[in-house]
Amino acid sequence: MKKKILVIDDEEDIVKMLAIRLTHAGYEIQTAFNGKEGFDILCKDPSFDLILLDLIMPVMDGYEFAHLVQKDPNLRTIPIILLSASTDHLEEKRQSLHAKAKIMKPFDPVVLLDTIKSLINEKEGPTK
Repeated sequence: MKKKILVIDDEEDIVKMLAIRLTHAGYEIQTAFNGKEGFDILCKDPSFDLILLDLIMPVMDGYEFAHLVQKDPNLRTIPIILLSASTDHLEEKRQSLHAKAKIMKPFDPVVLLDTIKSLINEKEGPTK
């Protein structure tokens, strides 16, 4: 079964590029352009294996989205990777939002794919 990733970013070009690369890598992708849209998708289908989350977006930003996810026991185990162009205190932001990783924009697609694979494998635990 394909692993499912929710991509939340307000930059259409980044969303398209991620969707193409991740689909090509064998993942099932769903996209949202703000945190509210992403949270609505997640509430309807909490079976995502990972979330790629931009921080600065209209309507609902990544901070509010991440806090809502952390408050919901059915969602808080989904790993989140922060995507950000801002280096200002990114590690502190990652920790405060309980995100598993941070990736700076522009990012190396190979590094992103390796991080995704690692976090999904970590979430699944050791293979038997």
